[in-house]
Amino acid sequence: MCVGVLLLLGVQELLCPEWRYPNFQEGTEDQLSEYYLFDGNTDIQVLFLGTSHAKCGIIPMKIYRNTKITTYNFATSGQPMECGYYLLADAFETQKIKYVFLDASALFRSDFVYQNYRHILDDMRLGSNKIDFAKAYAGHFSEEKRLGEFLGAFFSIYLYHERWKELGLTDFELDNARNLYAKGFAIGFDIVPALDTVEHMNELAEYVDAAVILRESADYLVKMKSLCTENGAELVLIKVPSIGLPQYNQGVWTGFRAQAVKALAEKYGLEFLDLLYDYDLGIDWSHDTCDGGVHLNYFGAEKVTGFLSDYLVNGCGLSGTEAPEYGADLGIYADLCDLAEIYQARSLPEYLETLSDTEDITVFMASSQDMISNLSEDEREALRMFGLEADFGAMVFGDPFAAVIEDGRVLIEEASHDALACSGTLPNGASYSLAGGGYLVATTASIEINGENYFNNGRGIAMVVLDNVSGLVLDSVSFDTYAGGPHLPERAATVNKIREYEQWLMKRDYVKGLR
Repeated sequence: MCVGVLLLLGVQELLCPEWRYPNFQEGTEDQLSEYYLFDGNTDIQVLFLGTSHAKCGIIPMKIYRNTKITTYNFATSGQPMECGYYLLADAFETQKIKYVFLDASALFRSDFVYQNYRHILDDMRLGSNKIDFAKAYAGHFSEEKRLGEFLGAFFSIYLYHERWKELGLTDFELDNARNLYAKGFAIGFDIVPALDTVEHMNELAEYVDAAVILRESADYLVKMKSLCTENGAELVLIKVPSIGLPQYNQGVWTGFRAQAVKALAEKYGLEFLDLLYDYDLGIDWSHDTCDGGVHLNYFGAEKVTGFLSDYLVNGCGLSGTEAPEYGADLGIYADLCDLAEIYQARSLPEYLETLSDTEDITVFMASSQDMISNLSEDEREALRMFGLEADFGAMVFGDPFAAVIEDGRVLIEEASHDALACSGTLPNGASYSLAGGGYLVATTASIEINGENYFNNGRGIAMVVLDNVSGLVLDSVSFDTYAGGPHLPERAATVNKIREYEQWLMKRDYVKGLR
C-alpha cells in the first residue's frame, strides 16, 4: 500500500502541468514553487498581489538591493480577486507580513479563465486555505462538474490523466534543481512602443469602458482588508501603469477606472497609489513597455520599483536587514541587470560603449545590404573606439564588412569591395561563420554560431553577442545605418534568449551550492 501511494503521488506530480516559465504553452507562473522553497527561513515584510501588470512591474530583488526590505510578488496572470484572497490567507499562515499592496486591475476582472485559477490551486500546499479555495473555484462550474473539479484540486490525476501524451523534459525537472531567484517577478527586455497615448485611450474609453467594479470583487477586497487587520498588516491599493486600446484590452488603466477605484478606496478607508495619473514616474511609453503599453518591461519596472523602494522606507517607515535567502540571489539579479544595460542602449555608440564595459562576451559583426551610406561621424568614432581599424571613410556603397571581437580583442576584421566570408573557433569551443552582404555583391548576410544562424535580417550593421561562459547568445541586433538617422536598435523578440540565459544562471548557482 505504501509503495502504491508513493507511486500515485509521483505520477500525480508528473502529470500536473508545470505552471512555470519557460513552459509558455501551459503557464508562466512559479511563484508558489519559489515561495515554498524558502518559506519559514525568511521573514517577508511586504506582499504584492494582483494581475500580470504587477507581476511584470514590481521587482522584489531591486527593493532588497536598495533597502534590504524583503518583499514577495504574488501577482499572477489574470489573477481574480478570490485567488488573491486565498494566496494572502496562505501567506499569513507562516509570515508576519506588514504591508500588502494590491494592483487594482483585479477589481475589474469579470471573466472566468480556467488557467488563472489552476496555476495557483494546483501548486498550493495542502491545508484549510486550499480546501476553501477549491470550494470557491468549483462553484464556478455546473452542478454535475462541481465535485470533479473540487476533487481535482487534491487528486490532479483525475483532471490530467490524459496529459501523458504531452510530457516533455521540463516535466521531469524538479523545482529545487534550479535556483529560483526572482521572488515572483517576471523579467522582460522586449521593447515594443505603446500603441496609444493616455489621452487618446481615455477618449476611446468614453465609448467602451463602463468601469464597473464587480460586487464580488469588492466583497473580496473587504475580506482582504479584514484579513490584513486580523494579522496586523495594512492593505494598500496600487496601480502599475498600463495603457492601450480599451476596446481590445480590459486591463488597460483608463481614467474612468481610476476614479472608480478612488471612490472605492475612500469608501473603505484604503490608501490608493495610482502610479499613472497621480505620480510622474517618468515612464517612456516608446521604450518602457514590452507589448505596446499593456505591460511594462524591465526598464519600466525599474521605475515603478524605484518609487516603491522609497515609499516603503519613507511612506511606510520600514527598514530592512540582511536576508541570506535574498542575498544569495543577488548574483543572478546583477547578471541580468548587466544584460539589461545592453538592451537599454538606444544608439550604436551607446550600444558599443555598453559592450565595451561588459565582460566575458564575444561580439560578431556583419554588414547587410549597405552600412556606409548614412554612418555618422559619431558612429565611425564609436567603431574605432571599439577597437576596429577599418577605414570606414574609404568604404563605398554596398561594401561588405565583418568582424569578431572577443573581450575587447579584435580577432577578425575584414572590409572588401567583393563578397567576403570568414570562420573560426573561439577558445571556449564555439565555432562561427560570418558572411558580409552588400547590394553590389550579395545582399544576404549571416552570423552562424555552432551551425545556427542568428542574423536578424536587419539592414546596416548587424551584431550578435555571445556569452563566453555559458555559450549562449545574449542579443541579436542591427542598426540601419543605410537609412537616415536616428539609427535605433532593431531586434526580433528577445524573450527566448532571456529565458534561456536566466535558466542557465539559476542552474549555475544551484550547482555551485549557493542555494
